[in-house]
Amino acid sequence: KMKQVWGLIVAASALSTAVAHADDDTGATLLDDSTTALIMGPTFIPDPADLPGYIPTIDNLYLHDLGFTGTDITALVTPESPDFGPSIAEGELDLVNTIEADYTAGGDVTWATDPLTITAYSQSTVIASLAEPILNELGIPSSDLRFVFLGDATADPSTGATGILDTWGDTTFGKDILDLFGWGNLVDATTPNDLYPTDVYTLTGDFWADYPVSADEGWVLGFF
Repeated sequence: KMKQVWGLIVAASALSTAVAHADDDTGATLLDDSTTALIMGPTFIPDPADLPGYIPTIDNLYLHDLGFTGTDITALVTPESPDFGPSIAEGELDLVNTIEADYTAGGDVTWATDPLTITAYSQSTVIASLAEPILNELGIPSSDLRFVFLGDATADPSTGATGILDTWGDTTFGKDILDLFGWGNLVDATTPNDLYPTDVYTLTGDFWADYPVSADEGWVLGFF
């Protein structure tokens, strides 16, 4: 897995600032050979194409900064509802089915030299994290896919960073709360560090992705 990079994530309606450049461990940028991408939205934005400026801003601030040079960018519609358990489960199925269908239709040939990039933000990072092991089990090679995560709410074992799902899932009380909400499927949600090349951008103090938020950061600001 690629090293974690502490970049800047802001609200989806106001993505407007430059971020740190993220390189992989070999010195080549993550997306140098990728010209096709799927983009998913955060909670309340099931179709990223519905939010003016969202896709080109993600492309300009993150994808191109990582070496992406293509124009073939597709919005993937996923539920992204606040009922996270079923919403993420359905989104996971949507993502897996979409990638599997594309792979069967010829992605196994083209992605070997032109890997598909999947970009996820907030809730959709959990969707993509849970999808990675399934895609691996389906036989899609590591060389065929790239992932870019913005505001990852799951655990990142390569850096020790923890999102709110991992933090809650580490306690009996937290597991009980997740089960009470019907979100038991999220207890062990973790970003894999040994399946597909992935870069993660997280804002320090993010209530969801850098939990628990320190007193200096303040949970109210981190929440929003």
